[in-house]
Parts: sequence; C-alpha cells; structure tokens
Amino acid sequence: MARVLVQPDLQAPFHHIDSIPFLLSVSDKYKCNDFVNIGDEVDFSTLSVSHVPDPDGIGFKEEFNQALNFMKELYKIWPRMKICVSNHTIRPIKKALYAGVPSVFLKTYQEFLGAPQTWVWRDEWEIDGVRYIHGEGLAGQMGHIRGAEKSRNSVVIGHLHAFGGINYLNNYKGDLLFGMNVGCLIDEKSYAFKYGKHFLHKPTLGCGVVIDGVPFFIPMLVNSKGRWTGKIP
Repeated sequence: MARVLVQPDLQAPFHHIDSIPFLLSVSDKYKCNDFVNIGDEVDFSTLSVSHVPDPDGIGFKEEFNQALNFMKELYKIWPRMKICVSNHTIRPIKKALYAGVPSVFLKTYQEFLGAPQTWVWRDEWEIDGVRYIHGEGLAGQMGHIRGAEKSRNSVVIGHLHAFGGINYLNNYKGDLLFGMNVGCLIDEKSYAFKYGKHFLHKPTLGCGVVIDGVPFFIPMLVNSKGRWTGKIP
C-alpha cells in the first residue's frame, strides 16, 4: 500500500516561504512514495471572476511568472504528481468561458503551467480506498467529515484553509471512515488573503500523510516571526 504525501493549498506565488523545505522534510521522514496535490497549487488572483483584483497588487504577468518559477521547483523535486482540479487553478478556463472562448482554443493545465506529462490533473483520485478531492462544496469546521459522510468513503480535502485535522466516524455497518483536512501552506500576510483579516478562524498551516490508508495531519510549527521551526512532529 502507498505512503502518500498530500500537499495542501499552496496558492503560489502567495505560498508560505518555507513550504518546499517543510514538505520535503515531511516526505523524507515518512518515506512517502506517492504524491497528491490537493489543488489550488497556484492562486491566479488577477483572474478571479468573482473578486476585483487588488489595485495595489502585482499584475497578471508578474504573478504568473512568480507562480511558474515556484511550480518549476516542485516539478524538479516531485516529477510525479496527482493533482486535484480546484477553484483557483481553473480560473483561466472560467475567465475564457465567461468571455465566450470555446474550449477547443484553450490550453491544458500541463500546457499553461509548463508541467511534465507525469503531473496529471483529475477531479478526484482514489488510493488504497481513500478519496482525494479539493473540497469545493464543503465548508466549516467539520467539512472534511461531512465529505466522508456524503461520499460514504474516507476523504482527504483542502480548500478550507482553516480547521486542519482528522475526524472519524463509524457507520451502522461498522465501517470506520475518516475525513482529513490538510490545511494550507499560504502566506497569510499576503495581500491576496486580506479578505480573511477579520476571520476568527485563521489558516491551519500543515500537510497530510496517508500511510496504508491511515491518515496523519502534520502541522507546520512556526516561530514568533511565522517561519517554520524546522521540526516535524
């Protein structure tokens, strides 16, 4: 069975500065041999169709180039990746749709992110009986366990940023299921996340590991300056 590293929402180029060394250390410690990115690997804040781009932020070209440079680092370290289609990465496609551009003229995720063919995007993945989805349509503190209830299957999600962790449920058949929210690895202080300034629940920094179908949430421990301490629980 697999030892899966689950990368959370990174939303490059607004990712946490220590994202890559943290993920590498977790992968090494738990000897991961399969890799899932839960989605929102890039942000595309300037392409949002529901929010007005921050006039004080960087323009699309600069945001895209910074995000692409980060993604190229990921490609080198993890040449194979299963990625969940997500609401941020799909923004260019939605933008084209609203502009009336037929899909025949659009590039694939691999093409516009310059990714290797071994990076594969799907709506969901299943490994060792565990379902991996981005998490759209789920909300709140118990969103991950509600995902398991609705799926009737153990589920790993991202998307929510807050409430990283694991909950279990046992149904009437005696099936023990879990829901895991892998949190995120964003730079909370970036202007891209100003919308959350007054949220009571702040982002949960961390990632997930699933070993032989058993989940582990790995929090990123940070110091007073918000930098990773270098320790893996």
